[in-house]
Amino acid sequence: MEEKKCREAENEHQLAKEKEERQLLEQKIKEEEEQHRVLQQKLEDEQQQLRQLQLEAVEKEVHRRFIQAQGQEEGNGHHDADPAAPSQAPSVGKTRRKVMKKEAVDLIKTLVQQQLGETLRDHDAKMDELQRMVTRLQTVVRKQTAMLEDSTDQLMNLQLKQQPMPPRSSDAGGGSFLPRITGQSSVPRQPIAPSGLRAPRPVMLSKLPVLASGGRRPSYNQQKLKNISSGRSQPQF
Repeated sequence: MEEKKCREAENEHQLAKEKEERQLLEQKIKEEEEQHRVLQQKLEDEQQQLRQLQLEAVEKEVHRRFIQAQGQEEGNGHHDADPAAPSQAPSVGKTRRKVMKKEAVDLIKTLVQQQLGETLRDHDAKMDELQRMVTRLQTVVRKQTAMLEDSTDQLMNLQLKQQPMPPRSSDAGGGSFLPRITGQSSVPRQPIAPSGLRAPRPVMLSKLPVLASGGRRPSYNQQKLKNISSGRSQPQF
C-alpha cells in the first residue's frame, strides 16, 4: 500500500514537473517570436530612415549645385559683358544654363545611383543577417516544439497509467466461459439382455401401483418372471 502511494506521489511530482517545463517552453517560444518581430520591425524602420536621409542628402546636394551654378553664371555674365556685342550675351548665357542643367541632371543621376547601390548593399547585408537570425530562431522553435511534444506524450502516458482499469465483466462473451451442462441423465443406461429385453429401470416406491386387495405385494423378481412367462415385452423407457 505504501509502495503504491509512493508511486502515485512520484507520478504526480513528475506530472507537475512536466507541466512546469511545458509552460516554460511555451513562454520561451513566445519571447523568441516577439524578439523576431521586434528585430524585423527595427530593420524596416532603419531602412525607411536611411531612405529618407538619402533623399534629403540628394535634395541638398542638388540645391547646392544649382546655387553654385547660378553664382558662376552671374559672375561670368558680368565678366563677359561687352557693349560692342550686346546681342551675343543672351545666347551665351542660355547655352551655359543648358550645360549647367545637364551637368546637374547627370550629377543627380550619379548620386542617386551611388546611393541606391549603397542602400541595396546595406539592405542585402541586413536581410542576410535577418535571414540567419530567422533560421536560428526556427531551429530553436523546432527543437522546443519537439521537446514540448515529447513532454506532452509523457504526460499522456503517465495519466493513462494512473487511470484504473475497468473491472472485467463476469458474463463477458455471453457466458461462454461458464461450464457447459450436458443433457445426459444421472440415471445410468440399463444393459440389454441377450433375449432382447431391457432390464426395467428402478422406480420409486411412490410410483408403484397400489394393490386393491390387502394381499402381499409381489416382489420385483416375481413380477418380472410373470411378465416373461406371459410373453409380454417390457416397455422401454
